[in-house]
Amino acid sequence: MIAGISNAGIYSNKFRQEDATGLLDTFLAETWDFDSGYVKNAAHRMKALGKPIKRYWQSLSGGDEAGDETVFRLPFSRWQLYSPALADPGSEIPPLPPAAPNSTLLPDTADPEKTHHLIRDFMFLHAALHNATTATPPGVSTVSRPTGPGAFQIVRIPLASPSADDAQLPKFTRGTGRHQVDQKLLVQPASVGPPGATGDLTFKKRSLKFVSLLYKLIQNGDDVTDVTKGPNWFGVAIPDTGFTQFTNVVIYFHPTPGQAKYDNADYQAKTGTRIPPLPRRGDARTNWKELNGYVDRLGCQLAGAIQEGGSTDQIVILPFMREPDNRNIVETLINDQWYFIVRDILIDIAANGIP
Repeated sequence: MIAGISNAGIYSNKFRQEDATGLLDTFLAETWDFDSGYVKNAAHRMKALGKPIKRYWQSLSGGDEAGDETVFRLPFSRWQLYSPALADPGSEIPPLPPAAPNSTLLPDTADPEKTHHLIRDFMFLHAALHNATTATPPGVSTVSRPTGPGAFQIVRIPLASPSADDAQLPKFTRGTGRHQVDQKLLVQPASVGPPGATGDLTFKKRSLKFVSLLYKLIQNGDDVTDVTKGPNWFGVAIPDTGFTQFTNVVIYFHPTPGQAKYDNADYQAKTGTRIPPLPRRGDARTNWKELNGYVDRLGCQLAGAIQEGGSTDQIVILPFMREPDNRNIVETLINDQWYFIVRDILIDIAANGIP
């Protein structure tokens, strides 16, 4: 699956367009669009391109484009039973709206942008519960990977805190490793209903477990420093249910990070200087390690989907994408090696287990 939130469509669409392996159309089952393009920006909407697509949208109109589409309408009127006060603060890392520090949310519950972020924080569970799969065709495993100086490999790393700039990191992510989360507020998927449903969404506190892993990209044994070579960090979320074969891979693209003050100049060091108080503005920069908070969000929702009977074979891979530059150059996964990066992550988990 390809999934994304907000204007993540600019990455997912680029990925589809520039795949040089020919394998993406072979493997891709469907696309999950969690309100990409804020409903109103057609250039940033995630494309189906001949594959089924599920859209979770905050609007009562739009979204019915060409392609095999299922549209779940989620305007604020359906969120009347949601209240951040229901959440246990100790379970909400990062915190739920309207206190989410990496958003521009206002406390006004009628603000449509709040609904946009609620879709991010709750609807992945529903999609993961009802995911689709494709059969692996014969012979696809014999595709040759690039070799020589241009080949990339992945290495598992911890989410380390080497600098004083990382002191606030625990507020935004639990980091890597096994995580037990008690009293996590999650949507009850039955309340989402079929496309066209209009009733109130309901929520429930749950105790769950998930695993967060982190990988970096290397080339010839060294860290990849060339910013033209695609993302070089990949966060991973998997259910803590005992090892399975993880045949259902979800590649999840986050929104363009500049809107949350992630600066490309800080990307290689994965740092950034925050100037309090929040919200960030002016010269404040966001620490790139905080982007791992998406792995926390997705890991919790994936664990919730499995509690509802979803497949335990699902794994989420989150590339840490940079901000598109002023020349409209959009980063994508390495177009001739993305499949082997994904496969190597799966092989590493199979060979080395989880901590």
